[in-house]
Amino acid sequence: DAGIPMKDFVVACAAGYYCPMGTKTPKSSPCPAGTYSNKTNLGAADDCTICPPTVYCVAGSSSITGPCAPGYYCPERSSVAQSAACPAGYYSSRTDLARADQCTMCPVGMYCPSGSATPTPCPAGTYNSYTRRGQICEDCPAGNRCTYFNMTTPIACGMGYYSTTGAQICTACQAGYYCPYNVTSYNTMITLPCAAGVYCPSGVARKPDKLTYACPKGYWCPEGVATPTPCDAGTYNPNTGASTSGACLPCPAGYYCVAGSADVTGPCSAGY
Repeated sequence: DAGIPMKDFVVACAAGYYCPMGTKTPKSSPCPAGTYSNKTNLGAADDCTICPPTVYCVAGSSSITGPCAPGYYCPERSSVAQSAACPAGYYSSRTDLARADQCTMCPVGMYCPSGSATPTPCPAGTYNSYTRRGQICEDCPAGNRCTYFNMTTPIACGMGYYSTTGAQICTACQAGYYCPYNVTSYNTMITLPCAAGVYCPSGVARKPDKLTYACPKGYWCPEGVATPTPCDAGTYNPNTGASTSGACLPCPAGYYCVAGSADVTGPCSAGY
């Protein structure tokens, strides 16, 4: 009947929430992030249960929300899966870590930025010979090659080859130069031109001499050349090891000399 007053209705506070005196709805005040509660009669935030280590609890949770994310650890009161990152130089694929010291040391040949779930292999052209590396791996030093992933030690180019910093492969010594060392950088190579009187094709591994790379007859070789320069037509050179064009002699009267001649080519034709 309209004359009978309505009774007061009491509704239980929702799980994951607390209801101080005077609360009007069962989900007015969520348990804070990092806590949870499966009970329905809480009166204060302090009544919510602290989220234990290795897991996380979002605000208003009636149960633990989930495990910690790989690459992270979750101390007590964590509110997100990525609560605290494994430090740079460490990693973890596990989802049950509570402390930083439970993260795994990054191995050689790899690097691990902060929050790594797995180690990252050193890319070709780089290497890493130390554990606990957090940043990108070292560039391969000049005179070496780092051809593969996960390299821990650079490979020397060897005699007759050179490389620049970060090289994946070595290159044959440039023509006109020689590379006599096991480790030769580009900057070193260009200080080693072949001497005048000899020539250097690509890949020369030792200092050239006139027994192996002497400038041939009919030619002359200034410093740092890959191929000999022929004597001009009208001249000839009967000797090896010439270093200047002055070694090319004038063809005698009554004879002719084609370019690159080691001797007089022949007599002029009658009437010439």
